[in-house]
Amino acid sequence: MREPNNLLRAARLRRVSPSGSGRVMSRQELAETANSYLYARTGRVYRLDANHVGKLEQGAIRWPSEPTALDKALGAGGELSALASEGMSAQ
Repeated sequence: MREPNNLLRAARLRRVSPSGSGRVMSRQELAETANSYLYARTGRVYRLDANHVGKLEQGAIRWPSEPTALDKALGAGGELSALASEGMSAQ
């Protein structure tokens, strides 16, 4: 198994849930936000879910095909996309 993607997890945990609960953003909320971004950008339906985000965070999957969607969903300012394009593991 690869190293966990601590950068992605930390970025998610810094975000407040859009539900208004005051908790951190859940994996499912991140997936839904990324899906919405991708649909608005491409007109295609994407089916990221909490399980997929969990695999990304755990390092079981190295990078999604659209890291920009995660950047936008997390407000990461391109940091995740830059690492993905360099082929680096986010630590």
